[in-house]
Amino acid sequence: TSWCPDCDCALVEAHISGSCPHCGEQTSGNGCEACFVPNICSDLKNPKCGSCGNKAVIKSVERLIFPLTPWLSQLQDWCQSLALPPWLRELSHKLESCPTPYFPISHPGEWGIEVPDIQQRLFAWWEMPIGFLEFDKDEVWSNPKAEVVQTFGSDNAWYYLTILPATLLALNPDTVLPKGFLTNRFLNLDGQKFSTSRGHAIWGEEASRYLSADVIRLGLACVRPEASESDFTLQGLRSTLENRGLRWQQWWAGVGELGLSSYPNSEKAWTEAQSAYHRSLIKLWKDALPARELRDFSLKKQVESLDRLVEVSENFQADDDQGQALSCLAVGIFARLCEPIMPDLAARLSKAVGVRLVADATCSLPTPGTPIKDLSSITLGTTAQIDELQHSRQAQV
Repeated sequence: TSWCPDCDCALVEAHISGSCPHCGEQTSGNGCEACFVPNICSDLKNPKCGSCGNKAVIKSVERLIFPLTPWLSQLQDWCQSLALPPWLRELSHKLESCPTPYFPISHPGEWGIEVPDIQQRLFAWWEMPIGFLEFDKDEVWSNPKAEVVQTFGSDNAWYYLTILPATLLALNPDTVLPKGFLTNRFLNLDGQKFSTSRGHAIWGEEASRYLSADVIRLGLACVRPEASESDFTLQGLRSTLENRGLRWQQWWAGVGELGLSSYPNSEKAWTEAQSAYHRSLIKLWKDALPARELRDFSLKKQVESLDRLVEVSENFQADDDQGQALSCLAVGIFARLCEPIMPDLAARLSKAVGVRLVADATCSLPTPGTPIKDLSSITLGTTAQIDELQHSRQAQV
């Protein structure tokens, strides 16, 4: 066990730092944010106490450990069955050599759940699988028909690939392991790591005083770190709203200015241009759906599908009632596509054009006579609101 002789305490997690034994990068205890492979603290190179900064030493302490070796083959087969992003697939391949064949369950300390008899504390990661089972009122983990999907950040990936599933299997061999994962790499703020201790953060409560939840979600969707690190800035959010949001807003406001008050009851056949536009809407809808599914999930692609729909629609001439009805339908399809990211906007748009927000919806026109309400009053937000948030943050520095 890593120990600080000056502080006279065991060193784990943020209480110790050193060079990662697997990649050499600087890291804290139990997890490396560079290679994502954990350490057991006592294997760190040049370890230092996180409190006093002095050199850590190794002290012989009897602790509880959990061996991964009995579960490795099953975990490898399970990982092979999953649709993983390339970086997570590469990490799963390290199971073959298993750089950490066992992991400590307990450690000396004063924080955490007490382990009876040995006066130690339970390592936090072992609380999670126990919690999963304790609060599993629907017996999801033992239901063969269940489909579990877990979400996490890249720094926790190794635990979700190894410790958590192995512990669940040890507690219940019939455990139904997750069907897949939705993962994020690191998201920085203004080029630097988020840090609450340094005040380098944007608090949700503060942001929501100036921006709608839809605008915040849109901004985060556009920079979601799906395959690599990315950066969030208020200037970038401003650009997103200015170049994307306001363009979308101008488009649906223009549809509202066409003046159609309800869907027509006309039997007149569509023109070739109208039929081609409707086919484009159907294709756009179908092409956008995979980005909502587990295998190809991508918030960025979902936003891009909105761009494509607006681009196609801007070039369509709605010169009669049928054409105007198709334009309103396009607004309804836009609402369906944006619902996962901007649910409030989706609800307002769909209500205005009478298009229901249902997952298995077709791209057919609503029933003739369905009313169409004012679209010009529906807005996403303004860049001035982002500027106000920026000024508020600067005033706090």
